[in-house]
Amino acid sequence: MKLLRLVLLIILTLPAQNLLGQIIYRGTIIDDKKRPIPLVTIKLMAENTESASNQNGQFNITSSGGLSDTLLFSSVGYESKKIATTDFKQNSKVILPENILSLKDVNIAGGKKKSVIINYFEYTQANYNPQIRKQISPYISPFPIAKLFTSEIAHAKIEKITLGRFVYKDYYKGPINNTFTRVMRGGNYNPVMVGQQQIATASSNFNNEKIITKSSNARFNLYLLEVDTLTGKPGKLLYKDKIEVKLTNNATLIEVGLTTKQIFIPHQKFYVMVEWLYIPFNENIALSHELVNRPAQLNKSKDKIAIMPVYKTNYEPLLSIYAAKKDKVATKWRLIGDQWESLPLAKNNQYEMELALSATVSYFEK
Repeated sequence: MKLLRLVLLIILTLPAQNLLGQIIYRGTIIDDKKRPIPLVTIKLMAENTESASNQNGQFNITSSGGLSDTLLFSSVGYESKKIATTDFKQNSKVILPENILSLKDVNIAGGKKKSVIINYFEYTQANYNPQIRKQISPYISPFPIAKLFTSEIAHAKIEKITLGRFVYKDYYKGPINNTFTRVMRGGNYNPVMVGQQQIATASSNFNNEKIITKSSNARFNLYLLEVDTLTGKPGKLLYKDKIEVKLTNNATLIEVGLTTKQIFIPHQKFYVMVEWLYIPFNENIALSHELVNRPAQLNKSKDKIAIMPVYKTNYEPLLSIYAAKKDKVATKWRLIGDQWESLPLAKNNQYEMELALSATVSYFEK
């Protein structure tokens, strides 16, 4: 009986392994005061796979189950921690102490420091998943986009900006719409076959793309703006300089630490503006397919529709937009020339598409 209990205990502490040989590591991240820490980046260093903790500090990350690896836990304002996968215990609590260097702004009057995430989004809402492809899309803009944030109090300090990044999958797998199926069966298009599964680089709306040249590079700018008291539109700069961000990896969660910049919000409301840079460093070339009508002189078959390849250039970062209830969607503006225009994203009766962009602020409670 004792032996059985021991075996069960060992099994429960091991990472979960599925039939494909993949291993899922699960746990909860807390600080040294046992409070959950949301939006901590969890990375398998050898596989270069990332995930993030949710609002309750809970996380899971899947490994291919190959060689041993190291889990890296990191978040702005906390000390990073590395744990070898061979030493990780399933459903354990990972403690990240606060980084003392980030607490130089201690309030002389005393009080407890509180951190709040404004316009919070779940990692799963921003991370591409074929099962929820209708609820998440990539987003880029030729114009700078500003999103409104509202803090609980004035004079809060901005600790970090977090953005969800859309990383393309090469193929869409699954059912294909009737028009697409009919055209292919008519001999006008040869579908790609992988194993026994038919896949295509076009979807029902022909928006899924095959990346021809894939770059993990991304360079863009962030700006912090005050709110114009008369119009409610973005106003003057809250921080004197643009915040330049440069990425050379495929991180799906971009965290921009601002703790050392000592940026305080004079009022409760402020804007974060994203500026895309249309430069070669950010380029991706993608192949998609579109349905087009055949010219009459070329229409030798019964099908009047043909599928034509279309090459297009995308520019990183492709940010994620996701379906959110209307009362959870923040005001957004785009800057065209020197004029601000309201920016409603796609919507229906209950939901609108929200940009995966959040801000973490801190202040001291008395």
